[in-house]
Amino acid sequence: MKFSNVRIQFLKISTIAVIGTISSTLVFLAGQQRVFGFGSCDVPRKVNSTWRVSNGFGSEFTVFNDELFFKANDGIHGEELWKYDGTSVSLVQDIRPGEKSSKLLHLTVFKNELVFNAETENGGDELWKYDGTSASLIQDIRPGNHGSHPADLTVLDNNLFFVANDGEFGCEPWKYDGTSVSMIKDINPGNDSSFINLSEERSNKIIFNGQLLFAAQDNKGGIDIEHRKLWKFDGTSISQVVDFNSTDNQNFTTGNFLGVFNNEIFINLYKLRKSFSFLWKQRYTYDSGLWKYDGDSVSLVQNIPIETLSFLRNGVVYNGNLFFSAKHKEHGIELWRYDGTSVSLVKDLRPGEKHSRPLFLNVFKGALFFSAAQDKNVRGFWKIEGNYITPIQNINPENVLSYSGFFTLFKEEIVFVGDDGKHGYELWRSDGTNAEMIADINPDGHSSPRGMTEYKGELFFTAYNKENGRELWKYDGVSISLVQDIRPGDKSGFEVIFRD
Repeated sequence: MKFSNVRIQFLKISTIAVIGTISSTLVFLAGQQRVFGFGSCDVPRKVNSTWRVSNGFGSEFTVFNDELFFKANDGIHGEELWKYDGTSVSLVQDIRPGEKSSKLLHLTVFKNELVFNAETENGGDELWKYDGTSASLIQDIRPGNHGSHPADLTVLDNNLFFVANDGEFGCEPWKYDGTSVSMIKDINPGNDSSFINLSEERSNKIIFNGQLLFAAQDNKGGIDIEHRKLWKFDGTSISQVVDFNSTDNQNFTTGNFLGVFNNEIFINLYKLRKSFSFLWKQRYTYDSGLWKYDGDSVSLVQNIPIETLSFLRNGVVYNGNLFFSAKHKEHGIELWRYDGTSVSLVKDLRPGEKHSRPLFLNVFKGALFFSAAQDKNVRGFWKIEGNYITPIQNINPENVLSYSGFFTLFKEEIVFVGDDGKHGYELWRSDGTNAEMIADINPDGHSSPRGMTEYKGELFFTAYNKENGRELWKYDGVSISLVQDIRPGDKSGFEVIFRD
């Protein structure tokens, strides 16, 4: 299949992620990928709260009991739990009384409750719930002011699975059944953590045949991330899915989870080929490729040497092909596809070793849309329709950073954040061919809309202007309006991000 010779433009990428399904089989690409870091409950509580907003599409918006919940700061109570009922905005509860914030995270609906992580003055951050009337502590998992850092909340039938550190066993898996909290298993015995991270963005968890599968480190094979194994939680107990030290599967290690199709689970799986020592630490090289796991054994779909292709993510199926971004030693990070038989480069959008970094692949109105870069400071919004690659209307003739990458599908439109070189980053819309700015929220610079979430037929988001700071706004498909200035004046009711 040939694609028309049309130039493309940018976005950003990191680590391996979900690919997709094709020809009645879900496939994924695996390669040499060293994933460093710890389970999220090991991460200090106060790390870059502002970065969470700028990199995480804005404050958490969660619909519960037909109301929109979020965290905000009115300048009196600190950052606390708020809600919007379709008519008015109100403070739910001042969990940490006074001006200090409870620093809410992971708003998750479970059994008619809104469960989340909140911090108090003397209790650290622990697991809390809101039952529709009031918010209360579920359990002080780690007594004292340090906190257990509950994270990666995941609903599995009648249990809420999460990761926490009680100060004795390290960061391990726990569950909440609506009544009580208990640790499920000390996977890595003692006070060492099992390196669990169930982040959706990193695809480190998947629900398969009514079970939650995840990667975790036990105490066998050392403490490196290379030795993570595949585990499952069936609602009662946790057990290892595959004996990676068996004769048939010797030296396999688990990477990211990629998807489930036709009763098979697809994971990013490496086979350790050889090891060597460097600075007193074992290092490994890998065999890699396109793999699948059917519940009994692991099989190679296609061999793709890691020296050639790596850093695969952002997969989506379109027009009988699986499109994804990947790094090639000669082409940089570009757009690739898998047609059910072989993997091939779609086009070297930024010729040579430099990256175009395709990202945010989405199918809309029979076309595949994505963001890509043509050079370091030029990025735009493009589409593949059939066998042709074409740009959506260039909103910035000066070819500066025209498209931020934040977009969503709403009422038969693509709503995105763009900069035409005159108004700063504002909210735009496109029908898939032409684009127009919806409103200039901040005439003095960037409004940088974030957190776009649909609720009751309207699109809610936070945005900044000089008069109100960063506050709650909405778009009804016709016009944009301020919902409420939660922190009156030019101070922000929501966390300020880098472009405010």
